[in-house]
Amino acid sequence: MKRPRATSSSPAISATTKPPLSPPVTPILKQKLHRTGAPKWFPLKLTHTELTLPLTFPTGQTFRWKQTGAIQYSGTIGPHLVSLRQRPGDDTVSYCVHCSSTSPKSGAELALLDFLNAEISLAELWSDFSKKDPRFGELAKHLRGARVLRQDPLECLIQFLCSSNNNIARITKMVDFVSSLGSTSPKSGAELALLDFLNAEISLAELWSDFSKKDPRFGELAKHLRGARVLRQDPLECLIQFLCSSNNNISRITKMVDFVSSLGLHLGDIEGFAFHQFPSLDRLSRVSEAELRKAGFGYRAKYITGTVNALQSKPGGGNEWLLSLRKLDLQEAVAELCTLPGVGPKVAACIALFSLDQHSAIPVDTHVWKIATNYLLPDLAGAKLTAKLHGRVAEAFVSKYGEYAGWAQTLLFIAELPAQKTLLQSFSQPINKPDTSAEDK
Repeated sequence: MKRPRATSSSPAISATTKPPLSPPVTPILKQKLHRTGAPKWFPLKLTHTELTLPLTFPTGQTFRWKQTGAIQYSGTIGPHLVSLRQRPGDDTVSYCVHCSSTSPKSGAELALLDFLNAEISLAELWSDFSKKDPRFGELAKHLRGARVLRQDPLECLIQFLCSSNNNIARITKMVDFVSSLGSTSPKSGAELALLDFLNAEISLAELWSDFSKKDPRFGELAKHLRGARVLRQDPLECLIQFLCSSNNNISRITKMVDFVSSLGLHLGDIEGFAFHQFPSLDRLSRVSEAELRKAGFGYRAKYITGTVNALQSKPGGGNEWLLSLRKLDLQEAVAELCTLPGVGPKVAACIALFSLDQHSAIPVDTHVWKIATNYLLPDLAGAKLTAKLHGRVAEAFVSKYGEYAGWAQTLLFIAELPAQKTLLQSFSQPINKPDTSAEDK
């Protein structure tokens, strides 16, 4: 199975052999949207060396983000439609939130209802207490609505430590002081989701430094290809995308993923592209294999519907099951994924690396095989890639680069893409194949 190469000249789909992808025929539920008006851009506090958009988005990790400007990419993260951009001369990345879904309830509203213990009915309690205690009943007539709050335990604990043998005025001053130690500019839900999606807690500078010490060739590549991040996508979204990618090309994969995306809530349009929240598992379950085949998915239709059905049968639900794979070791996670229809070792490794925090996962295809035999396993040059050799390739990458080998492999893969090869060849000092005779055995 070939990993799709991100090129600008992907093979066209023959209209005579493949039916065109068309909008879904099943109805889409309407939800409220919160639109932010004129775009407002905010700094993301990720420098060019930590995130380079053209080296992250159009590289085969995700097929749902679109280029909407010179160095600008737009896409959806959960209920948020966002754009990221870099400007010449500006070392930082900026983001803009165009729209967010507010259905059924916003995060702030849900947090407030939880804080107010809103699930508990005062009317029922007061009626019960009044029957047991007439005096309570008389008081309740005049003091209705006195609720017990459900506070954050740490916040409540510190406040009541301040209250010991104290008066209200002094307690309040103490609590105000403690509160002042917190952040004065909490991040929005969209920004937090974006930073999580970008794996922002992982320092590329530290990783690249470590990889460069282990591999001088990587160090040379990293000088010119900084900021190539591995994304942390929603597992269901990532899974469905890579089921579409099986033995496929970028152009057709994108059309299939766009079709699936169109089943979700429409969040807005940017530069002629329509953006949708990724459909829920329940929504996907209402799409038949026949609909997908009619839309041009071919044999992949049965894998998508079969996988959706398999996920729905998981204890606790398919989304929870997928998220639970983040807690397993790599081999266990891959084995679990391979129980789903249409998921083999290579697709499972992609899902593990790009959505399940399995940073040592190595998706092995013909391109990665070429990299491995050129630089890591020269003794296998000329051999045919087999299922057994997949394991050797993955082991070679992990042996060379360590627990974040998947990130190193991603940059090496990107360096083989036509656009990046052209860039690298433009530098005066070519990056040559090293002498592997002295490599550690």
